[in-house]
Amino acid sequence: MQPRVTVLMPVYNGEKYLKESMDSILGQTFKDFEFLIINDGSTDNSQRIIESYTDPRIRLINQDNQGLSTTLNNGIDLSLGEFIARMDQDDISIKSRLYEQVKFMDSNLEVGVCGSYAVIINEVGLTIGSITHYLKHEEIKAQLLFGSPLAHPTVIFRRSILQINNLKYLDIKSEDYDLWVRCSEFTQLANVNKFLFKYRFGNGDSQKLHKKEYNISALHIIKQNLLRLGDFSETEIYTHESMYESSYVPDKYFLKKSFYLLNKIRLLNKNARIYDNSALNFIIFEKWIYSSKRMGQKKILFSSTFWLYFFCI
Repeated sequence: MQPRVTVLMPVYNGEKYLKESMDSILGQTFKDFEFLIINDGSTDNSQRIIESYTDPRIRLINQDNQGLSTTLNNGIDLSLGEFIARMDQDDISIKSRLYEQVKFMDSNLEVGVCGSYAVIINEVGLTIGSITHYLKHEEIKAQLLFGSPLAHPTVIFRRSILQINNLKYLDIKSEDYDLWVRCSEFTQLANVNKFLFKYRFGNGDSQKLHKKEYNISALHIIKQNLLRLGDFSETEIYTHESMYESSYVPDKYFLKKSFYLLNKIRLLNKNARIYDNSALNFIIFEKWIYSSKRMGQKKILFSSTFWLYFFCI
């Protein structure tokens, strides 16, 4: 019988945390799923670990190394479930994850892609932070102007949305962010406001390199999203990129440039109507507060002119 959910997990040399990740899926309170694991040419003991399990829900596919995006697309083509839930080889799904996300999707038929909050753990499993995102579609879509609004391995999506609209991952480093942008044209995006996932973040050189490459790729998507609204100079685009780059050292004009850029985004959207105005205004307000705090200008937040501007215009 067709399972309601396909849990899709690409694996490449993941032996260190693979058993813990697999156990977190096989121990889900929601039982109606297949566990599609694609071994992408691993050269360690990953295949042996997977084959040591006898759970009939596991479907193992071995292939030559093709990379993450191609492997995910292969998995989408092979999936049987009504929903596809992403899973990574070193992360942990809370026992109620699938239950909560399927329940949400069944109650919100307009939503095609759904993530969740996540706890960040280190290499030994200790909590070191958390990931929270906007919950409603309008705010999530507006956030696409500034970065990815969904934590990729927490996501569950309707397989039909991908098939009907021929949506697949592109072979780029920010493959998830790009897919959410394209999905937002056909369906609604959402997040469940529960911590259903443990996302493992390490300090190894390979992960640092991946993060750097991801950020470079994401900046290209941000630039494309901006240019959909209208014309922006290279200086304005650089300001937009620098606003959220922790390594960037702001100059004395940073706050002024940030203000004019955020206001320009808002005014252009009034004509373009790509994003919900109220949602975008709220997010711009948050970005402006962040920039003000970064420059040590918290006194701006107590200015009556500031509040009148952001809430009355």
